[in-house]
Amino acid sequence: MRLLDIIFYLLRKGSKITMNELAEYFNVSIKTIQRDLDKLSVVGIPLIIHRGKNGGVEIDRSYNISRLMLRYEDYENLIFAMYIAESISKNLRKSYLSDRFRIIDNDRYSQILSKYKKRYILDYKDEFDIKNEVCKMIDNALDNKFYIEVYINDRKIEVFPIFLCYTK
Repeated sequence: MRLLDIIFYLLRKGSKITMNELAEYFNVSIKTIQRDLDKLSVVGIPLIIHRGKNGGVEIDRSYNISRLMLRYEDYENLIFAMYIAESISKNLRKSYLSDRFRIIDNDRYSQILSKYKKRYILDYKDEFDIKNEVCKMIDNALDNKFYIEVYINDRKIEVFPIFLCYTK
């Protein structure tokens, strides 16, 4: 995920950034940033590396993220899923995934989101907190295939969770 974040960061900045700035921003070492930039170059991201005293890295200004990675239907479905998730989860509202889609194609993103906002109204009084302790415990049990203890009417029951369902 950091590789994608580096691409978006460089695109947002639109100018030369030093390796130190990137390392500080992503809280990693300069060597890690260098390895990440090497990986990005290998997959075809047109990076321009400036060496020396006024050195740094930037993405070629003519570069656009390929829209061919997703079909239009995939793009629409992802935006719809984000719209629903951001409407019911206070944790996802803080994510910047929507901003990343805007960078790829702001006009198309806005058009699709506008269509869904007109057609689907999601009205939840309480937002669902996927980061609360109960959800974290169930999530951990699902990931690691653990049993969890549940207390119902003063009885302890061990259960093996198969999914987490949020309903109103």
